[in-house]
Amino acid sequence: MAWPDREKKPAASGLGQPARAQVWVAGVLLSHFGSSHDDVQPERKQHDPPRPQTTSARYPWASARHSPPAESHHGLLCRFLPGEGVPRTGIHRVGRRTPGRACATQRAGYSAGMDGNRAPRSGTSRPRVLLVSASVGEGHNAAAQALAEALRRAAPGCLVTEVAPMSDHAQAVTRRWYRLAVQVAPPLHQLWYWAVAHCRWVRWFYRAVAGARAGRALARQLAAARPDVTVSTYPLGTAGLAWLRRRGLTQVPVVAVLSDFAPHPFWVYPGVSRYAVLDEAGRDRMRTLAPGVPTEVCAPLVRPTFRPPSARETRSARERHGVPEDALSVLISCGSLGLGEVGPAVRAVLSAGPKVHAIVVCGRNQRLRSRLRRRFPDRRLRVLGWVDDMAELMAAVDVVVNNAGGVTAAEALARGRALVLFRPVAGHGRDCARAMAEAGLVETGTRRRWLTGLLNQWVAHPELVRAAQRRAARHAGRHRLAETASSILAEADPAMPQRAAS
Repeated sequence: MAWPDREKKPAASGLGQPARAQVWVAGVLLSHFGSSHDDVQPERKQHDPPRPQTTSARYPWASARHSPPAESHHGLLCRFLPGEGVPRTGIHRVGRRTPGRACATQRAGYSAGMDGNRAPRSGTSRPRVLLVSASVGEGHNAAAQALAEALRRAAPGCLVTEVAPMSDHAQAVTRRWYRLAVQVAPPLHQLWYWAVAHCRWVRWFYRAVAGARAGRALARQLAAARPDVTVSTYPLGTAGLAWLRRRGLTQVPVVAVLSDFAPHPFWVYPGVSRYAVLDEAGRDRMRTLAPGVPTEVCAPLVRPTFRPPSARETRSARERHGVPEDALSVLISCGSLGLGEVGPAVRAVLSAGPKVHAIVVCGRNQRLRSRLRRRFPDRRLRVLGWVDDMAELMAAVDVVVNNAGGVTAAEALARGRALVLFRPVAGHGRDCARAMAEAGLVETGTRRRWLTGLLNQWVAHPELVRAAQRRAARHAGRHRLAETASSILAEADPAMPQRAAS
C-alpha cells in the first residue's frame, strides 16, 4: 500500500496523528485478513467512474462462462479441485498477492455452491452434515461430538464430517491469546466482550474480515464434503459459513448451535438459517439479536451418559473415588485449560469443614495441578489432570463448582448436580452466570466466605442440595437433543417433519 507524502498533504485535512494511526491499523488488518470490502461499500458520488463487477473481477472463474450446470452446485468445485486429498483443518494463507501467483481463494476452491443451487437428493440417500468446531477449548468440540452422535442416532447412516475454520497452528495461537486474556488481563477481555456487543465497527470486523478468512478456510472442506446442511458450534465457524452464504457462494443452510447459556452478538451473523439456544430466555434474546430467524430451545449439548445417576451408580462412583458416603462431595472443574481463580475456590471449599470433600479437575493445565498439590496437602482433596469420563466422576459428587457456564455447566445440569458459579471469568462467564442465576439454576458469588457459608448451609440442610439437584435435572430433561437433530436434518431435507421454532 502506497501512502501519500505527508508534506504534500493539506494542513486542513482534519486528520491528526491518532486518526492517521487508526487508518494505518485498519489498512494493515484488511491487507492481512484478505480483501473483504464488498460487504460494506462507501457511498459513491455520481461523478465517480463505474466500478467493475466485484465478483467476476476478483474471481474470474466465477463468471457465467465458467458457471456449472444448474442441477448441481458442486460441478464448479470438482473442476477447480483436482485430486481427493483434502486436509481436515487446512487454512490457506490469504496475504498480499504477488504477480504470477494465483489467488489463494482460487487455490482453495472458494467457489462452494457458486451457482446457488443445492444438489437434489433422493429420499433414500444418506444426509450429509458438515459440523464446524474448533479446539480453542474442549467445550466447543464436546458440544460438536454430542451433536454428531445425536445426528447419527436420528438418521442411521448420516454422514457427519467434522472440520475447523482454522489450522491447528491458528487454533493453538487463539488458545494462547484466550488464556492470556482471561488469566492475565480480565479487564481487557471484558472490554473486548463489551465492544463486540456495542461497537458497530468491531461487529463489522468479525462479520466481514474474520468471516471472510474463516469462509475461505472452510470453502475447501465444504467442497469436499458436499453437505446438505452445515452446523457450527464455534462463533468464527458460524461467521465463515454465513459469509459464504451472504456472498452467494453457497445455498447450503447454516445452523448455529450455541454452547454458551447466554446468547451474545459474537454468535450472531446475517446469513444463518436457524439458531439453537439452551433456554427460553436465550430464545427471547435471540429475537432481538437476529429478528426473523427461527430459533429453538435445545437440550444441553452433552452425551447420553450425562443423565441423573441412580443410587447404585452413585454409591459405586463414590467408592471408586474414595468419597465417604456421608460427606458433601464438591467437584471443582474450570475447563480443559484450568482458567480462572481455582486456588481461592479450593481454599473456600476446604474451609467449609471436615464433612466437605473436594475433587479438582485441572484439565491439561499441569502447572496448575502441581501448584495445587503443593499448596493444599489435605487428605480431603484430590487433584486430577485430564479426565476422560466426566460423567462417571460427576456421579460421585453432590455439587459442581465452575466459572464459565459453558459445556461443563451443561454437563452438571444434565447429570442432576447442584451447580455453583464462583468468580466467573470475564466476558461470557459473567454473562452466563447472570443468565443462569435469573433462571434459578445456579448459585453465584465472588467472595470466599460466601462459598464457604453456602456449603456449610448445605451440610446442615441436605434437602437444599437435593432441591437444587432436582431443579437441574428438571431443566435438562425438558428437551431432548434428538429434537434438535431432527430440526437440523429437516433443514437438509425439507420433506422431513420439522420441529416448530419461534
